[in-house]
Amino acid sequence: MSPEERVKEHRANIPKQYRRAYDIAQTGRSLRAAINSQCIECMGYVYKEVKECCSPQCALYRYRPLQGISHGIVQPTESKPESTNSNKRQSGRG
Repeated sequence: MSPEERVKEHRANIPKQYRRAYDIAQTGRSLRAAINSQCIECMGYVYKEVKECCSPQCALYRYRPLQGISHGIVQPTESKPESTNSNKRQSGRG
């Protein structure tokens, strides 16, 4: 089976509402469409599952869609070290 035939067969199994992103991704013109398409496929075409993805080992995890929406997991936060210099330079005359 040729690569084109495999793509066509795969596309036929994608739910209609997700085919456009897949088609755009297949053109090679949109990394965003490729990421979105891969994530929705990985989660069995269940939109809510993409939103709640908790697979930080995935190479696309930090680029996944729906990060601006609460997705049910706590993201690690990096705390900045507090300044140890209490004698900060002040603007103005002293």
